[in-house]
Amino acid sequence: MFQHDLLLNLFSLATLIPSVTVTTRRLHDIDKSGWWQLAWLGIFIVAGIVLIIPLATHGVGVASMHGYLIFAAPAIMMVSTFVWVLIWMVRRSTDGDNRFGASYAPALVPE
Repeated sequence: MFQHDLLLNLFSLATLIPSVTVTTRRLHDIDKSGWWQLAWLGIFIVAGIVLIIPLATHGVGVASMHGYLIFAAPAIMMVSTFVWVLIWMVRRSTDGDNRFGASYAPALVPE
């Protein structure tokens, strides 16, 4: 079990920088800043705060008080951010050059 976790962690660490690099390049291709990748982190932190504060102040009974809305709100925030980023990732590239330089996408119509 320990070796499996170690291999998984090493793989995750080894693919982190290439993943960030490829995503930044893709975002630049649609004329967006690579810093938009931090939207995940921001939403994760906000969702965590939305979830933790009621649990810390009212305890586990908050679920019975407010139903499952308190747990659904962070999940909706995270899923909507995922869909938002997914739409950006499948969007067509900017035609020609943009503020980040030349387009890496091949031309759709041969010259």
